[in-house]
Amino acid sequence: MRDQREGFEKNDAFERRPCRRRLQYIGYDGWPEPTRSEMNAEEHGYFVPGEIYQSYDFNGSTYSIEGYTDVGGKVIGYAYFNWVDDEAHNH
Repeated sequence: MRDQREGFEKNDAFERRPCRRRLQYIGYDGWPEPTRSEMNAEEHGYFVPGEIYQSYDFNGSTYSIEGYTDVGGKVIGYAYFNWVDDEAHNH
């Protein structure tokens, strides 16, 4: 299918899809210094480092998190989370 812009093919690779995952917020721990220290010193306001959150959709880059959209948040990048593998914690 053609996009409205000439020359662009419709690509649904980054469409939001249902995705139920338990995610641990790690903030900027995956970022290089000095950004990591500077940004981790600032509180996010919603997310708390180490806490577990539940996603309900994902587009390959960003998650929608239960409760976050209720407080005016939109989506948040996957780099701020570790995926909690329930299988690994059940053994």
